[in-house]
Amino acid sequence: MSEPTGHTVDGTPWEEPRGPHLPDRVVGVPPMAWLFIATAIVVTIADLPTLARMGSGPWFLGQGILGLVPPICSCLLGAVLFIRHPDAVQALPLLVLGAMLSAAVPVLRLGSTLVASILEGWSPSVDMSSPAIVGTSIYALFVSFVGFLSVLCLARGLQAVRRDGRGLDKALVRMLVVISVLIGATVAVGYLRLPIETVVNAFLLIGAVVTVIASLLASSYLVAVALAGRAGGERPAQGWGLVALSGVLSILLSAIIGSARLVQTDAYQLIFTVIALVSVASAIALLAGFAMGTPMPAAPEPAPDAAATPDPPAATTPGSAGS
Repeated sequence: MSEPTGHTVDGTPWEEPRGPHLPDRVVGVPPMAWLFIATAIVVTIADLPTLARMGSGPWFLGQGILGLVPPICSCLLGAVLFIRHPDAVQALPLLVLGAMLSAAVPVLRLGSTLVASILEGWSPSVDMSSPAIVGTSIYALFVSFVGFLSVLCLARGLQAVRRDGRGLDKALVRMLVVISVLIGATVAVGYLRLPIETVVNAFLLIGAVVTVIASLLASSYLVAVALAGRAGGERPAQGWGLVALSGVLSILLSAIIGSARLVQTDAYQLIFTVIALVSVASAIALLAGFAMGTPMPAAPEPAPDAAATPDPPAATTPGSAGS
């Protein structure tokens, strides 16, 4: 609080009122957090035309609204990280990198339409070997790879700040790896149903399967790290649990998408709704986990009592040595 700048008629000091100013909560937000908030706003505005083209029915509108939630959460992840940890650049560099890559994913996805429009001018035909299809497929793989790196950096960053020193649950890790490989195999079977006209298409399909498996393994690593941190007493326990839940939902999402490719059904609205809801729940759980302060620093050790006095020297009896 500033020093009093005025006095009453009887000489009592008083503080003059502050002039017009922004709320302290707004001024106190770190500048880096505003960068991520601005990114979320840009992504939302850029997606509004897509939302308008979704259709007039309530189901289409609901799908469009649900589709906005995951990219917004991805952008705001860095904002909540810096709000809870203003020194994150120095203290949590891997988490900062993961948050930056997380925000980059929805921004890069906005560029897919631009890439397709540029490549469509190279060839009038649109088939599996056309520049537009091949180019956008490569671009989609690149965006997926950035998403994989984001989850990997978040998991590695949480592992780096753990203080209990315990290793990961090996049985859990093995189970998650097996599940990831099985889901990846399911996705591969679905991709094999697509026409493979050229060698380039074959490499693109292989790259897509590898990227899916890598993303599943990264999510599995995140789950194992978060559960180990929660079991090891890291704070807040609810935050670490929400991060683990986000990873589990992400794995479940890949399983649903992979299975949907193999099932012939007319209930496409139900399937797309479930996919959207699971995607939204995973994104919100991850954002909420970091918004709760994950990872919190260790509790400070109690300071020694300054009033405490050292033990007095032992008394010697007459006739003892040294008397």
